[in-house]
Amino acid sequence: MAYPAQVTKKEVSPTLKVGGNCAIVVGILGALFSLNYLLLPPEQRIGANPADLLPSFDRDPTLLRLEMIEMALAGVCGMGLAPAVSEMLEALKKGGARWTGTLATFSYGVMAVSNLLMMQRLPGVASAYVHGDASTKAALAATWNGSIDPDGWMQYGCVGLWMLVVNTAASQSEELPKPLAYLGMALGVLYCLKPISATAQMPELMTPMMGLGAILAPLWYLWMGFQMRSKAEERTAPPPQGNWPRA
Repeated sequence: MAYPAQVTKKEVSPTLKVGGNCAIVVGILGALFSLNYLLLPPEQRIGANPADLLPSFDRDPTLLRLEMIEMALAGVCGMGLAPAVSEMLEALKKGGARWTGTLATFSYGVMAVSNLLMMQRLPGVASAYVHGDASTKAALAATWNGSIDPDGWMQYGCVGLWMLVVNTAASQSEELPKPLAYLGMALGVLYCLKPISATAQMPELMTPMMGLGAILAPLWYLWMGFQMRSKAEERTAPPPQGNWPRA
């Protein structure tokens, strides 16, 4: 008697599926954020003087508030993305990838909280600055930034480090397409440069970096998202075990 055919059953990985969806959303938000940044008035961009930024925001807060909403949503989705990438690349058994993945998850959370706090606090600060006397303006100019990560060392620096580590590891394996890994490495370098330029007060570097980020970030996040969704379907359950009748 012949053995019946043993059929493997597909098993969808919920972490990869959710992470893939999150990556796609972050890619769309990243493109909107970068393009929106290019439309901001110069006095509302990173590194602007508070004496120019606060009155400008009080007059027209629309674009900058939209930036904060996009960043907060990207942070929330990023917390679903980083663990999924770690699961997908688990076969590489790279300790650095797992550690930086945890750091990236935390950093995406910082991104969400920081932008939500700024969105709630900045309108009142800008209004108080515009209507305040000289001493009030001096005090607010020194303390206006309520972000918990003002220069972006967590939101960009740590996320960029994670991207460098996981994409470098992936480029040495067959887990991801090589072009995707190289694209992620380039984006990681770009992210690492953002807090450096902010801390060094070089806002003139932000515009070209945002322009480049508007291209690289959506490509990597969207491509990675579809890769994770694809791999979620590839995970298969082992064939059923049992005693089969013999001929």
